[in-house]
Amino acid sequence: MPSTLPILLQALPVRWQSPWLLPLVLGLGAALTAAVLWYYPGQVRLVRRPWRYVIPLLRLLAFSALAISVARPVALRARPAEDKGALIVLIDRSASMGIADGGRRPADLVSLADALGLLPAGARAESSAAIAAEFEQLQASVGQAIRAQGDLDYARVSGRGIEAAEARVHKGVEESRQLGRLLAARLLGLAGAAEAGPGSPAAVQDKLKPLAELPPADLRGAWIAETRRRLDQAAAAMTRFQDVADRKLYDGNPAVRAVCLELEKRTRLEMAAEAMVRPGGLLSRLGADTPVLLFAFDQSAAAMPSIAPAPASATRPAEPTGEADPEAPASVSAERPPVVWTSTLMPITPVGTTTDIAGALTAALAATEGRPVRGVLVISDGQQVGGSTGNAAAALPPGVPLITVAAAGLQPPRDTAVLDVDSPPAAFVGETILVRARVRGAGGITADPAAVRLTIAGGDDPADLSPAAIEKPGVNAKSTDGSAYAQFAVRIDHPGVTELVVRLPPAEGEVSAENNTVRRWVKVLPERIRVAAYAGSAGWDFQYLRSALGRRDWFAIESGVLDPGRPRVPLSPAQILAQDVLVLYDLPVEALDREQWYAVDRLVTQRGGSLIVVAGPGFNPASFVDQPLASALLPFNLQLEKKPAWRQWPGDRPSIRLTPGPEFLRSDLLRLSDADLANRRWQDLPGAWRVFPVRVPRPGVRTILRDAETNQAVVTEMKPGAGRCFFVGTHETWRWRSKGGDAEQERFWRQFVRYAAEEPYASQTGRLALDIDQVAAAPGMSIHARVRVLPQEATASTRPQVIGDDLRLEVYKVDDTLDRARHRTPSAVPSASVTPSSELRPGAPLLPSPLLAAPEPIRVIRLPGIADGGGRTRVAIGDLPPGHFEVRLAGTSSDLSWPVVPLLIQPSLELEMKNLTGDPDRLRRMAESTGGRLLKLDQLAAVPGLLAAAADQRPRVVEWSLWDSPWLFVFVVGCLGAEWALRKRAGLA
Repeated sequence: MPSTLPILLQALPVRWQSPWLLPLVLGLGAALTAAVLWYYPGQVRLVRRPWRYVIPLLRLLAFSALAISVARPVALRARPAEDKGALIVLIDRSASMGIADGGRRPADLVSLADALGLLPAGARAESSAAIAAEFEQLQASVGQAIRAQGDLDYARVSGRGIEAAEARVHKGVEESRQLGRLLAARLLGLAGAAEAGPGSPAAVQDKLKPLAELPPADLRGAWIAETRRRLDQAAAAMTRFQDVADRKLYDGNPAVRAVCLELEKRTRLEMAAEAMVRPGGLLSRLGADTPVLLFAFDQSAAAMPSIAPAPASATRPAEPTGEADPEAPASVSAERPPVVWTSTLMPITPVGTTTDIAGALTAALAATEGRPVRGVLVISDGQQVGGSTGNAAAALPPGVPLITVAAAGLQPPRDTAVLDVDSPPAAFVGETILVRARVRGAGGITADPAAVRLTIAGGDDPADLSPAAIEKPGVNAKSTDGSAYAQFAVRIDHPGVTELVVRLPPAEGEVSAENNTVRRWVKVLPERIRVAAYAGSAGWDFQYLRSALGRRDWFAIESGVLDPGRPRVPLSPAQILAQDVLVLYDLPVEALDREQWYAVDRLVTQRGGSLIVVAGPGFNPASFVDQPLASALLPFNLQLEKKPAWRQWPGDRPSIRLTPGPEFLRSDLLRLSDADLANRRWQDLPGAWRVFPVRVPRPGVRTILRDAETNQAVVTEMKPGAGRCFFVGTHETWRWRSKGGDAEQERFWRQFVRYAAEEPYASQTGRLALDIDQVAAAPGMSIHARVRVLPQEATASTRPQVIGDDLRLEVYKVDDTLDRARHRTPSAVPSASVTPSSELRPGAPLLPSPLLAAPEPIRVIRLPGIADGGGRTRVAIGDLPPGHFEVRLAGTSSDLSWPVVPLLIQPSLELEMKNLTGDPDRLRRMAESTGGRLLKLDQLAAVPGLLAAAADQRPRVVEWSLWDSPWLFVFVVGCLGAEWALRKRAGLA
């Protein structure tokens, strides 16, 4: 009986994962049945029928289910026919799909034209096309055998299905051998009539013969490497064979050449749509058995309506572009077949500004709402611009292949582009900024950086600037990708938002000029950085610091050297609160009284200002202990470092050298030269005699400069609140002037103080200031605004200015029809109603006048708690639709001028279009990770076969594990519970 039980159970729709335990199950079941029959009749003899039999039956069912679960049964059911699923097709509609590659090889054009059904009848030999199709079948067969080897390896690890997996491996290898023999025999008939040489049938046959004698499939899969090597050699020979034949056809047949020249003008998207919808295209080949779900995607996927194949009656003849060859045979005359370009049959416009293949695939699968999926087809140029960078195939269900189609040509298109433009987001009026543009050519075109021009929009005299410096490939180490650099020195003399336009003249024959222009916007700030610097002694360092800041218009500096006998900082608490940066150079703690230190603490912790403490000869941090507000602003942890002290060089020459800290190795803050991007210049600066190191810093202290020998912090940054505190443990930066002059020391102090200061606000009126982090952004980006309200005592106004409690931000939509006027944007808007000024001049940087904005705001953001009491806040404005906007600060007062900042929301094709070369490697990796393949546009006819092969690999049945199912637990507990309830009712429990 035990030997026949597995045979009987195999007839049932159940599979046993542990069939060797069936005898144990049988014995256990017999024992449990005997026990129930032995004990229960005596217990239930007084129970009336039918419950006398139900109670033991429930216990027997529960025990039997548990016993059967030992053999781990799995229920099987046939997969329904509708489980074949749909084909999801995603077509890339990003802007890069709207270019015509141009420069495709003649052989590629012939193959593509043939696949699209555009060649004259009989122009391309049917034999070569049939050979190519058979070779694709051979490649697919080898791929299935290799995947079967992977299944075999897994079966050995899991301990089940080993024999079936071995059979699939041997079957796949044998089928590949048979296909190799048939293909070699087909080429044998062509070899005699063709000349020898690379690309001849004989050369291909030599590479196909090894495929007919593939190595046997061994247990460890060593045959795979040799098989792949032979297959790659055969594929290369097949490619040469087809290229030679197609090139001869292109050169020898004017009708074919005319078709190819016309085809070369079509965009990637047009050719992809044609390959899908044309008569005999992919939709026609799939038929009604495979429903198609079509999606167009850029950053996400959008479902398209169902599209049927184009009927033959929808075609229209193409206009001839060449003359017929009078000597051409009739079968290949210049008469052209009908050509239809499917912009109307497949209404997809290439306008996407980003490309997110992984995100689009996830969205498309979610839109199917659990519908069975047979496969996924992605037609794209392969460029991933923005979006997620994860594995796109990770979202696919197991067993569903991803087939990718490279819509771009294999060769880079002829194109020049401005790849990047680096410019500061903000500058001061009169400041000279550096703008750096990187350009590159592709497809045999070289981009000349000397031809780049920068236009400063706005102002009275818009200027075109030539590069001030040029770095060509091979000169700059960064130019490993063949790019070149053009650098501009730009001075802007008017406040507001200024547009910088970088243009590279289009080259002859390039595929797109869309990427030859890049725009940047710079906030030109009228407000200067307010700096108060006071010293306890007139050292060289302080004199040079004051001189360096005074020579720049964007610093409003108030400074002085205090009386050494009675040092007192001559600033009231209100004046301290009005500063952006306060510099205390070698000052004793007594130089500020309690109220002044309280103001310093408020400036740093609440107002967002900065304090710079410079250690001079008389600096003693121990004296700060008695003033808690002052000691809290120093970086020393005085609880652990009891006696901070100076470190002095013991030799006869000053040699304590400062180097950047780990977080500032490449920071612009420490850049002493535009060319020194790695900040190596610090290694060559003269050393100092003495430094005051921070040996035990507080938590959160960052090291800007450190002692190169001891690695102890000398210049530090700390953030105790909204602002920052800096400590400079040296007063000998003047020694740096001995080698390089004053340029490096002055640049360090200017950059240091500017880094310490909060970035000035783009618009300021009296006590009010407003700024936004970016004045031009793409749709979907979140914009953040900064608002500052100075306390009443910080102004020199004799009449109180009442702001009120209803302080708010208002966002207005500006009339887009006035964009051509491009008026200058004023820095403030009176609260009263005013008519447009006649003084508005054309040539403004970004937006029309705010006086012409819509009367009602489209968004209002309340700002409670910072009105008349003063303070700072930062709020998110959120997403805005494309258009011109103004962000205004507003309140209840009617006699104030309120700050206003322009804002432009518009999509940008800069990232999408800067690199037009396709990325087939990305598409290949995506496809192969799911068992799919990368195809070219002329190989779309192989999709039905690939789907059928993938379906053959899928199991014919659906498995449902019974032994670990939660329903088993419910059944057992239900039986035992019901038995207990019946026993209770019968008085047996």
